[in-house]
Amino acid sequence: MTKTINFKYGELVPVANFMAGLDLVNKASRARTKLIKLIAEKNEEYNEDENEAVKDLYEDGTLIKGKENEVLAIKNEMRVEVCVLDLTEYIPKMVDLRNALDNYSETFADSDAILYDLVMDQLETISEDKMEETK
Repeated sequence: MTKTINFKYGELVPVANFMAGLDLVNKASRARTKLIKLIAEKNEEYNEDENEAVKDLYEDGTLIKGKENEVLAIKNEMRVEVCVLDLTEYIPKMVDLRNALDNYSETFADSDAILYDLVMDQLETISEDKMEETK
């Protein structure tokens, strides 16, 4: 049974913002809160790693002249790295969230539609067996 989901580091903030904007109630709302908390923790870790990776390109807090492209290259490379969110202890809650999103009555357009698809792709990977049990 898969108990993790994956996002690129550059997707964490948009996914969290998208999830925060959804009108969810009860169990699905609680699951969303757990997911956002996990995303926030991973994003904080990512920010620390990013700062560590570029710190030598700064002097006294100021970017060293001529190092702009190097900083951008490092940051762009890190944004596409995949991070893993461990949902082991939240599987039942994530099933509730997936079911709520599957039946969500609002329509999504533009970036929200893309983020919805991204989140659903990941939630569908966790415990298909568990989701079958809940039907």
